[in-house]
Amino acid sequence: MAMREKKEKKHGYLSGVRSELKKVVYPSAKTVQKNTAIVIVLVLIVGVFIGLLDYALGNGQQALFTNVTFNFPTEEVPPDDGTTQDPLDGFDPGEVQLPDDLDLNEFPEVDMPASYDIDTGLPPEPPIPEIDEVTIPEDALIPPPVAGENPPEPPQGGEE
Repeated sequence: MAMREKKEKKHGYLSGVRSELKKVVYPSAKTVQKNTAIVIVLVLIVGVFIGLLDYALGNGQQALFTNVTFNFPTEEVPPDDGTTQDPLDGFDPGEVQLPDDLDLNEFPEVDMPASYDIDTGLPPEPPIPEIDEVTIPEDALIPPPVAGENPPEPPQGGEE
């Protein structure tokens, strides 16, 4: 036994793979054709079954919901005979009378923008200030490390 183990170790991994591949039994061409035909036929049968099921359920749903009516209680609205008037017709906002006991000074002042965005209903974005130049102090710059050297220590605190 020990001799056989040494021989397998000498041949290594690939010889083991080769010996296992020799044990594999491959199907004949006729068997492959037969199995392929079986798979294709089964796929077609299942596809037709699912298609018919989809068609039947779709038509059943349509038939179910077209023949069902829902009777909700509704308020009857008389037909418009042309005599209805707009309730705001002739309204003048200047005629609005505020109550005498209403004190407009009791409401806090609110800083609100004069206009709102029509699409979002939000106030406009504040303007972004322009920056002319950015200055970086010399002691804030750290040179890149050189291979084999320790990186430099960052500056400590500010200048006094």
